[in-house]
Amino acid sequence: MVCQRAGLAEELQAEVGQKLDDPGQGCAARTFVAQPQSTAAMASSDFGDLSRGISFAPNVSSLSPLLARLDEEAKAARKRCDWVTANTKYTEAIATEHSTERYFNRALCRLELNLLEDALADARQVLTMDARSAKAYELMGQVYHFMQEGASGDEAVHMQLRAFDCFAAAYKLNPNRKVSKAAIESSDGEAHAFMRDMLSAQGSSWDTLNEEERQQLLDSQISKLALFSAHAQRQKQALDEARLAAKLARSEAQVNANKLQLLKVQMALVERHHTIPAHWDPMRDDDLVTYIVLATSSAEYKEVAHAFNATMEGKAHICEIHRLQSLHLWRQYELRLHKRQKEEARIRAHGKGAAVEEPKLERRWLFHGTDHATMHRIAQSGFNRDFCGKNATVLGRGVYFARDASYSSCATYSVPDGAGFQTMLACRVIVGAMCVGHSRMCTPEPRPDLDMLCDTSVDRLVDPTKFVAHHDAQAYPEYALRFVSGR
Repeated sequence: MVCQRAGLAEELQAEVGQKLDDPGQGCAARTFVAQPQSTAAMASSDFGDLSRGISFAPNVSSLSPLLARLDEEAKAARKRCDWVTANTKYTEAIATEHSTERYFNRALCRLELNLLEDALADARQVLTMDARSAKAYELMGQVYHFMQEGASGDEAVHMQLRAFDCFAAAYKLNPNRKVSKAAIESSDGEAHAFMRDMLSAQGSSWDTLNEEERQQLLDSQISKLALFSAHAQRQKQALDEARLAAKLARSEAQVNANKLQLLKVQMALVERHHTIPAHWDPMRDDDLVTYIVLATSSAEYKEVAHAFNATMEGKAHICEIHRLQSLHLWRQYELRLHKRQKEEARIRAHGKGAAVEEPKLERRWLFHGTDHATMHRIAQSGFNRDFCGKNATVLGRGVYFARDASYSSCATYSVPDGAGFQTMLACRVIVGAMCVGHSRMCTPEPRPDLDMLCDTSVDRLVDPTKFVAHHDAQAYPEYALRFVSGR
């Protein structure tokens, strides 16, 4: 939960009072886990996410612009688990203005960075400024538990007792402190029972001693507490398990972050490898499609017209030819072409099957008859297999192309408009590996000896005249021809 810096100070204080109950989201943070009475108790959310679950709310009215910026940067760094930056920002803010909330929040960061002595010093500074800060006592209890992790024997018991005292002080100041309450309830209390019994025999009261007096007493009697080392080891084991779970959670978050970064790198590589055909005219990146009318005297016009007229036998007259420049469709097509080129190269390298030679992978051009309105939709959004069957599906489900313009020029495919003009697309098509199609075919057949499908279905394998593309990005509509038949 992140406090917004707008609103009444009372609302901020009320929100802070609920922070401990929020287990937090995002990365895992250090969490005190006391010895549970049961497995279910150990999994209880009462322990929360201490490093992000509790925080002092700064007094909005007292913040200068510099301090407000530092506090916001520190808070943002904590949210993304950048503890080093957060620690630095809080240190800069403290150098400008001392406050309990900054010392406390810096202590949380230092706890995450395993700077336990520094975290303890900050928590004590908070108590110097506010002796009734239950959060500060609770944080000290947390620090002592992590100190116990690196200790053994008598020293581990020593740290355990100090942690217990801190949690007890926090609970006494604020019985609603769930972390402290859980720590007290989950402890078997054997060590404190021993000390209380000893003091009772001496006519003294444990509860009347302050922290320094308790420390002196523990130091003098520490050798007598060795019998509780087994309890300390149980506490340490529970703590180890909690830290392992937190580490795994952090690792998973890092893996996800690495995957995102890898995806960004891959996308950047894809962008770098995309090329724009050299003969294209300038266009804006946000244009879906740009129509370029070819000059009848240009070599480009003559090449396309020659391919169209090769089978028309003079039965049609070309009125105009448009080059269709669609950057997003071209990138989709180019990406699939590169993918297929690499796949065929791997097949050739490993010798596991018959690879398609690169010159035969792509056909330029195959023809697709359509009407004028549909041509614009294809130019903007590409081919769509969902519209297959509009004219025929004898070779299966997909987008149909013809080797010969004369086949696609019939009125069934190139539908005349009201003025008698017809439209045909000259397309680049990745024909790749081919198989003979049939009317019930939804996907092409598997390639022999290879764990992959063919690219296209055809009417015959030797010199095919009809082709069916089974992937929408498998064809690029490069030119639109407007023509009339019989003139």
